[in-house]
Amino acid sequence: MSLLPDVAQIVCSTLWLALAPRTEVPDPDASARQASTTAPPPIHELEPPREPIPRPGIVFARAGMLSNFVRSGVGYRHALAPRIEVEAAVEYVFPHLGHRHLRAITQSLGVVVWVLPTRSGAFLNPTINSGQHFLSIAPSMRVVAIGGGASAGWGRSFADRIWVAAQAGTSRFRTSSHDRNICTDTKFCVFTQDRWLAHVNLSFGVAL
Repeated sequence: MSLLPDVAQIVCSTLWLALAPRTEVPDPDASARQASTTAPPPIHELEPPREPIPRPGIVFARAGMLSNFVRSGVGYRHALAPRIEVEAAVEYVFPHLGHRHLRAITQSLGVVVWVLPTRSGAFLNPTINSGQHFLSIAPSMRVVAIGGGASAGWGRSFADRIWVAAQAGTSRFRTSSHDRNICTDTKFCVFTQDRWLAHVNLSFGVAL
């Protein structure tokens, strides 16, 4: 019995399997794997969240006590960063009764460091200060003093526009120029008192 027909049939079958087009079974997980490898990272992973920066400037009015002297004035704060502001203020120090001829003003330049970046909450306020006493009828007769101080306080911002704060601290002055014809009694001239002076302030401001 000849084996040629069987051999020919096997060869033909082998050639047909080798040359026939192959049909690939789709992998259901392939698209998911490709998407997971090519998808961009979430936006929150690209950069850390930024703290909100409040309105840059505040014009404020302030009133308070420096030792046993009443003072009031105006100032301006400007935000350098979400938690840091610079502050400049000028205030009038009211004289004691019977000494209205003896006037006084003080200027301050300071830094405000907030615990929270929203002008609401606790803050620290170191300052450098200057103060002058002078006679109302002869302003050239004066006492000039320089000093520094620090205070801590609490503030609150309303509707991102209105701002109120209260603070307390201490400061000290040293005279740099003293006309001996005035302030002969230091209890009537706060800037000639060579000691630490307590102060408290209330402030009300409007953001620009």
